[in-house]
Amino acid sequence: MALIKCPECGRQISNMAQSCPKCGIPLQFQYQNNYMNNVPKQFNGVYRYTLFGKKKEVYCPRCNSANCSHYQVQKVIPGKTKTRYTANLNPLHPFTLVNKKEKVVRKEQTYTQNKFICNDCGKIFF
Repeated sequence: MALIKCPECGRQISNMAQSCPKCGIPLQFQYQNNYMNNVPKQFNGVYRYTLFGKKKEVYCPRCNSANCSHYQVQKVIPGKTKTRYTANLNPLHPFTLVNKKEKVVRKEQTYTQNKFICNDCGKIFF
């Protein structure tokens, strides 16, 4: 609690008081609201770690809510192969017309992305 000056009589009174005890003037809510805005609120959401290990609070960019949670997305990159057909020139296999050769250019890969999801509006963001 902080002490403020009464605008009517100048006496020091609490900022949480409804009225001045000496002169009885009702206090404006602006004194109470100014004090309540300066009090730090306890954060109950999730954190993102910066490059140097500092914690940063995560808020939804759409609704500005702190009710967010971690979300993982798995993506699959399909594999790629090249197929080559050549004419059969082997006299020992006369009924085989073509030879087929496959070469793997890229293997199939799966990777995971860590993102955040807002539990209030459903937006997925990074």
